[in-house]
Amino acid sequence: MNQNEKRLIKVLEQESQVYDLLAEIKQKERDALLDFSATTLEEVLHEQDMITNEAYRLEEERREVVSRLFSEKPNFNREPTLTDIAPMLSEDARSKAFNLRSRIRSSLESLTAEQATNATLISRSMEYMKDFINTLIDRAQKKMAAYGHDGCKVAGRESVPGLLDKTV
Repeated sequence: MNQNEKRLIKVLEQESQVYDLLAEIKQKERDALLDFSATTLEEVLHEQDMITNEAYRLEEERREVVSRLFSEKPNFNREPTLTDIAPMLSEDARSKAFNLRSRIRSSLESLTAEQATNATLISRSMEYMKDFINTLIDRAQKKMAAYGHDGCKVAGRESVPGLLDKTV
């Protein structure tokens, strides 16, 4: 394997690890959403941002290496893919690259599924909160009972008659 091939394999290995980490983080995000833990969710999202930045960096590095490997074909109209450069790679590098590509695709499919689940959880949570707030507003607008300092009702009606002991 030449230097560019070695670098490509190393970058693909790192990308695979990063996407596996992102899949784990998405599971932590789901757990935080299910637990209604804003603190944990904030921590997870910060961690996700850092790892996503690393994924972008690795993607740019991979593109650069692929472009170097493919520089012999100047009339190519699009960004080359692993399939495009495969014939130029040694057998060992080609095999490793395609195995890593399969692992990365699998991780990305897992990430997509986790993201869809989390998006559904967020949507349901928002609906729950909207319904909860509307219920509170409706109750406030119905002018629930208000009691004076002596325990006597001064306005509205009781939501559950007899709930308060007014003899105290």
